[in-house]
This record gives sequence, structure tokens and C-alpha cells, in this order.
Amino acid sequence: MSAQDVKQMFLSQLKCYLDKHKMREAVELFRNDQMKQLIVTDFDIVWDLIPLVCNRLRGLNEFRFKTFNTCEQLLLEVSVLCKPKEVLIAFLAELENDTIGGSGGDSGSGGATNDDYHQQLCDHNVFKAILKPLECVLVQLPTKRNETLKWVLSTLNSHITRLSTATIDDYQFDGQEKQFIDNDINAKQINSVLPLYISFLATFVNEVDVTKQSTTTTTQTTGTMTDSQTITTTTANCNSKTSDPHIQRNILLKALLRLLDHPLLHLDLTDETQGESRELAINVVQLISRLQSNYYMLFERLDLISNNKSGSSSDSSDIELTKETFISSMANLSYLVHCETCCAINFLPTVYTHVYVFEIHLQFIDHLLRSDVSLIYEKGLLLAQQLLSQINDRQLEANFLDLIRAIPIEKSLVQIMVYSAIESHRKRALTIFRRLVVAFDNSGRYKILLSLLSQPQQHSGLQGLVISIYKDFMFTSDLFLGQHLHRMLKSAIKSSLPEQVASDLLEQNDTIFATLNLIRYICLKDSRSTNETKLWDLMPYIGDNLLKPLHKALDLSRAHYKLELCKLKEQKTSGSVDKSGKNSVNFEVKIGGARNGGVLPNIPIEQKHQIVLLALQNFDLIESILVRVEEIINE
Repeated sequence: MSAQDVKQMFLSQLKCYLDKHKMREAVELFRNDQMKQLIVTDFDIVWDLIPLVCNRLRGLNEFRFKTFNTCEQLLLEVSVLCKPKEVLIAFLAELENDTIGGSGGDSGSGGATNDDYHQQLCDHNVFKAILKPLECVLVQLPTKRNETLKWVLSTLNSHITRLSTATIDDYQFDGQEKQFIDNDINAKQINSVLPLYISFLATFVNEVDVTKQSTTTTTQTTGTMTDSQTITTTTANCNSKTSDPHIQRNILLKALLRLLDHPLLHLDLTDETQGESRELAINVVQLISRLQSNYYMLFERLDLISNNKSGSSSDSSDIELTKETFISSMANLSYLVHCETCCAINFLPTVYTHVYVFEIHLQFIDHLLRSDVSLIYEKGLLLAQQLLSQINDRQLEANFLDLIRAIPIEKSLVQIMVYSAIESHRKRALTIFRRLVVAFDNSGRYKILLSLLSQPQQHSGLQGLVISIYKDFMFTSDLFLGQHLHRMLKSAIKSSLPEQVASDLLEQNDTIFATLNLIRYICLKDSRSTNETKLWDLMPYIGDNLLKPLHKALDLSRAHYKLELCKLKEQKTSGSVDKSGKNSVNFEVKIGGARNGGVLPNIPIEQKHQIVLLALQNFDLIESILVRVEEIINE
């Protein structure tokens, strides 16, 4: 029998055993002395053997543990017996061709499932099984480490980017509810793939570890249900001419930073829930700290960004790291380091002032807060809260506002305060906003509040909050009195009645209440004879632009809603309601805003009736405060 016939018989028999899940027979055939000699002498057999095993893995049911482990073992032994270069190319070819619904898969009662859940999980079988053999091959190629490593990682990263976070991004969980995220199909995929990939990267991080630069020995244990074999290899001499440790660190840094952006940025990494993803993130941060010993030095590593003209082209790799990805990665790293204490003490120097630390993290906070994904902007909230908590009251000078204008985190906080669907996030954003204002000196406080109040089309709730915070600062400094108070009040009055008597009082409800309360508070605190605040000098303006127009606006609004109330009563008595229970009145109720807002569908007449009654009650409340303010002024 010719060698070619022996080869075909061997491959056919092996395929038969694998297809029928006869793993013990497959291992015995593979380790037969004659077959092992064939594998060692026939250099081309890897191009048949590796695809054969990988095809068995594709579509494999997730509960076929024995089949998976055996296939992984066979690939590992191929990586030891065959030429490493040939095996490397064959492995990468399989990874690049790995797609959902590839050839192979379970059949018959043995276990194929058409369920999407299993199908999606099985798509990662080849990737997971090939990592250890690939690591073994790379360890055997120390003199070509930089070239082969970036080639391999580029291919592996392409697979990692296919890990979906779509369903995770849709969740609006809060607190302990986030524990359910680990049960999501996409989260399960990530938590099954990333540990193996991170372990793979750790092997090569050990070679260039800046905390202990020495040659180490890597021991890999390979075994099946019946046999075990230990393969011991020595790691590369990273000081060799063809393997620059600096370049290898850059390659690994890029791969690890990409993981922090996708998929880890989209997962719950808090200590509160102790999810599986948190442990993965901690491992990634620890590996990064072994490649770059100073956390703040990473801020300057613009050379890692792809196509960066100022960077050194000699250190560039094939692993793409865009500027956007770099910022996302650093934002997540900042969150993990400062909020989750996921690093060694010496990785985070404490020589910088808290103001400086907050300043250099502003771009990362803003990046996180601008996301529409709750798990992402929550990280921005936690990072902002942590860094601001270390800054004392009045410690930020007014000129710090120039940086805030360039990186307007307060606008992102406002969006979350107003539109987030998660109550704890809204409350946290409010707390951070207050803390941000208090952190400024008196001049900065005045400027940031006036700036927010002067901006057109701001949410009424925010305007009311700004006026309320200003009221708390009123008598703490002369900066909040006199002409400064006049400017603030004029902005508040303009915001309260943007269209004078035609203004929508319900929409401007919070602003109107806050403005009237501010005027009442000052009048009671500062009498006309004292006039410390100079409010009384502005009374003619207040009367002409707020008090009188507000009376007229209340009369118009009350008349409008009473008319609507009459129409609703007529429809109830006449029964002019269509079959669906809806009526012909053009009446809409708007809620929310850009994040979650919209218009409620048509609602039953009874509910509309209640809404109109509540509106009329609200007008009565506004009028009562208005009358009280006028009484105080006239006393």
C-alpha cells in the first residue's frame, strides 16, 4: 500500500470516528506509531488534517464536551508534531474561513440542533479550540515573534469583533437586576470566549513583562480521557535581533486595549453584581499594567493609534486601533482603575493633584456620558462621581470653565438627568451635576449657572434646578447679588415666559415655580429698606415682564383647558366615541425626550379628563404663589 493510500485511509478513518463521536478510537488511531510517523514525514498532511478536525468542531452541540476536548487535543498534538510554520498558516486559514453554518456539525440523534441559541454559540468552537495549539506554535517561533504575533492577533481580533453586544445594549437594568445580564446569549458567548483569549495573550505578556524581564519556561499539559502528554517549551529570548520586546509590547497593548472597547465596555463590570465579565476586565487591566507600568503614561501613547503621523512607523503593527477606539478603551480603563480598583498600587501614581486628575479624564468622562447605552454611560457617571468626590468645594477656579466649554460634560449630565429610563442614573446624574457646580469657586458657580440658564430651549426641570441652586448660593458672596442677580433674574424670567402671555405654562411649570420662589425668598430675606441684593431696583422689570404677563397667561391657559373640559364632558354625555374608545378631540400627551421620549397614543376620555383637571389645579398653584409674591412686594 502506497503512502498516499495510507494517508487517505487514515484521514477517512479519523473522519468516521469524529463524525460518530468515537473519541477514544480517534485518539488511538492518531497516536498509532505508523500514523504518527506519517504525520511527521508528510508535510502536506496538515492541510487535510486540520480542516478535518475543525469541520467536526463547527456546528458542534455545546454539550459535546468530550468531542470538543478531543478535537482540541488532536490540534495541539499536530502543533507539536508538524512544522510550526505550516501549522500556523493552516490554523489562520481555518480562523479566516470560520463562519456560521460551516461544514460539519452534529447529525441524527447524536445531537444537531437548529435552535439559534446553540448555533450562535457553536460558531466559536474552532476559535476556542485553536487557541492553545496556536500558542504552542508561536512559542516554537521565537525569532519571528513580532511578525507572527501581529499577524495572528490581527486574525484573532477579527473574530473578537464578531462577538455581538446588541441584546446587552438594549437592557435597562438597575442594581441587582444587572445580574441577569450574564444569562444573555451574547454575554454567554463573550464569557466563554474571552477567558481563553486573555489566557492566550498572557503567555506573550509574560515574555515582555516590564515588572520581571527574564526568560521563563512554559509548561502545557495535553491530555484526553485516556492519556496525557506534557509539552515543555522555553519562551523566546525577547532581546534577540528579530524580536524587539518594545514592538511586542505595543502589539499586545493594542490587542488588550481593543478588548476594553469591545466587548468589555458594553458589559457590567461593577463590584456590586460580581459578574463573570468583571473578572475578565480585571485580568485585562493586570496584563496592561505588566506592559506599561505607569497608568498615566498610557495617556501619551498616541503612537499606538493607527495611521498616526506623529508616531513611529517602525513600531506599527497590523492591529488596527483607531482614535475613537483608543479613547473608548482608555475611558473604560480609567473607570476600572479609579472606580473598581482593578490594578496594583504602583500602576496608579498618586503624585498628581485631584484637579489635574479630573482635568485629564474629562474627555473620557464625556465620551462615556454621550453614549445611549445605559451600561456605558453608567461608567461615565461613576467615574465622574469618583473623581469629583476628591475635589473640595470651591477648588476649581473659574478659568476651568474654558475646559468645560470645550468638553461639555454638564450637557451630557443634563441629558441623563432628564431622559434616562433608569431612576438611579437620573438621581446620580443630578448629584454629580450639583457636585460639579459646588466644586467651582463663586465666580465659576455664577458663570456656569448663568450659562445654563441662558441657553435656549433648555428643559424646564433643568432651568428650575439651576434657579434653585442659585438661590442656595445667594447670600454666600456678593457675586450673586447686585447686577449679577439682575442678569440671572432676567434670564430666569425670559425662560419662564419665552413667548410672554402665549407661553405654555405646563411646559414651563418648573421654571415658573423656581423663579417665583426665588423672588419670594429674596423679598423675605432682604427688605425694601435694606435692599442688600438690589432686587428692589429690578421690581418694575419684574412686574412688567413676569407678574403681569403671568396673570394674563394664566387666564388664557385656564380658559383654554376649561373649554377642553367642556368638550370632553359633551362627548361623555353624547357618547360620540368611536368603537375603539377614542374620540375626535385633538389632544396629545408628550413625555420624555431624545433618549426615550415620544407621544403617547390616544387615551380614553376618562384619562384625558383627569389630565385636564390636573392642569387646572396646577394653574391654581401657580396663581397662589404669584399672589403671595405680589402681597410681599406690596407690604
